[in-house]
Amino acid sequence: MAIAAGVAGFAALALAVLCFLLGRPFGRMDDKLVGLAALLSAALSMLLFPQLRAQDPQSAWAGLTLALVGGFVAAFGSVLADTGTATWFRAQLYVAAGNALIGIWLIMLNRSRGAVDALPNGVVTVGLFAGAVMALGIAAIPGILSGGDTEQSAPWISRHVGRAGNLGALVLYPLWCIWLGRTLLRF
Repeated sequence: MAIAAGVAGFAALALAVLCFLLGRPFGRMDDKLVGLAALLSAALSMLLFPQLRAQDPQSAWAGLTLALVGGFVAAFGSVLADTGTATWFRAQLYVAAGNALIGIWLIMLNRSRGAVDALPNGVVTVGLFAGAVMALGIAAIPGILSGGDTEQSAPWISRHVGRAGNLGALVLYPLWCIWLGRTLLRF
């Protein structure tokens, strides 16, 4: 599941680059893969939940809830973009906010005793860094709440800081996912 989420994330990044270079058809495929990566992340959180719960039951439930809500919010943003129901900018705010919740789960997971004890230091460090960058997406929430449909109508923090969290979701998080998956396959 971790490797699948990572591959979907890197594929979404490649399609986003192609969209900017060649046009909208690649953007529609990117929208679908961003949503898929978010749902795979929610599924990954469910698979890793028993290990986290064994270490810290209360934190595990909070983390699982954040990851599940985040996965569905990010996927909802992808659906908005893919169907044209909302502007691309507004859809990106939803994706960033959802990814922020996944990022907070990622920080909680990589700070857990189980991860620190069982995973290589590099995996934990990349997970913490990816989670921190993704968590910047929290700043997209004011843009969602203000009804900003364009960059000009959204608060500065949502336009720049909030959407920066998506970079973590498209670059750092897929790297962590694949590294985690390969590590787990060795066990």
